[in-house]
Amino acid sequence: MGSLPPVARVEEGLEPRHAGREPRGRALWSVGILAWAGGAWCAGVAVAAGSWTEQPGHRWRDLGTMASPPSSTLLRRLPAADTGIAFTNLLADARSLTNHVLLNGSGVALGDVDGDGLPDVFLAGLDGPNRLFLNRGSLRFEPSEQPALEAAGGDATGVAMADVDGDGDLDLLVAGVGRGVSLWRNDGKGRFGDVTADAGLASAAGSMSMALADADGDGDLDLYVANYRTSTVRDGFSLKLRTGRVDGRLVVTHVDGRPTTEAD
Repeated sequence: MGSLPPVARVEEGLEPRHAGREPRGRALWSVGILAWAGGAWCAGVAVAAGSWTEQPGHRWRDLGTMASPPSSTLLRRLPAADTGIAFTNLLADARSLTNHVLLNGSGVALGDVDGDGLPDVFLAGLDGPNRLFLNRGSLRFEPSEQPALEAAGGDATGVAMADVDGDGDLDLLVAGVGRGVSLWRNDGKGRFGDVTADAGLASAAGSMSMALADADGDGDLDLYVANYRTSTVRDGFSLKLRTGRVDGRLVVTHVDGRPTTEAD
């Protein structure tokens, strides 16, 4: 779905490239809604005559010209003034310089938290609060004021919605740098209470993202958390390094007095 250049080229065997990083001191991302502005369209692609062109490490071939879509505008961005979703995830220059982990950004989760059949939106924040927007229909949303939830995770990263307690409504999990994962139980009406300690999830890990599934087949959702660091070597402006020889090679053996073999 969507528009592509009139002539495309298919390549195989290339290593993926990393996307460019957002410049420091700007919004990591802001939120808008894209509304479908036309009918469904799938472009048929005719492969040009000829075989693959072989090159070192990969091969490619040209594709034929694609049919034009019925309209040049398939999606239209709706401003916050129309949708009610006004949110920007900000990170100050000073904080990005002293903790590069924060540049990994934050997440978003969608789900019907208040049981009205419409998907609601939870957005995680760093320098600003998390925000829950309740869907009121017709692409209109309204913020749900819940101060404790807005502070969940501290520097919040990954988020997920799932019915953790099996009562039929979606609960919320929020990961944070140095906060691990916090669990917020839904009362069925879109109001959330912190049950992290009761769930045994209290942690100071640098949690980034998570996945839930019934891994052991007992009917309950299990949680897998991907943890990173809470800071990086680049964040220390007065690091004290000690070196030594291991198997004849000069290596760093200690950082600020801690052995490099010690677990984070």
